[in-house]
Amino acid sequence: MTIEQPLRDTSLRRAAVHRLMFLAQQNSLTTDHIITVAEAFGVHPRSVRRWMDNAAQHNDRYTPGAPPPSPSPR
Repeated sequence: MTIEQPLRDTSLRRAAVHRLMFLAQQNSLTTDHIITVAEAFGVHPRSVRRWMDNAAQHNDRYTPGAPPPSPSPR
């Protein structure tokens, strides 16, 4: 199965991060886990690490911030 569009659903991202955090707590997290999630969401593995850092700062729950405001046209 080929995914043509990267996954952008916040609830799916939250579930993926929750699972990664669980694996980290069990000392079972591998780089391959992070790469797999990054590929599924069409992002760099560093982004997945940032998502995990976000979750660590919010009691292991991924909490995305508001997107930056769009520049106003002149």
